[in-house]
Amino acid sequence: MANALIVRPRADVLAPPRTGRAAQYVRMSTDHQRYSTQNQAAAIAVYAAQHDLILVRT
Repeated sequence: MANALIVRPRADVLAPPRTGRAAQYVRMSTDHQRYSTQNQAAAIAVYAAQHDLILVRT
């Protein structure tokens, strides 16, 4: 059977995607924390990438 189609079951085809969705919350307490929100967002982005999360809202 040279033209036979072989279908092998794969558990990952039917499984939900491993990527999760997340929102990030950043805040600035005082005006002296000029780059605080950018630093927080950067740290959260690194964490999200390491844990297969997609940031959908800030």
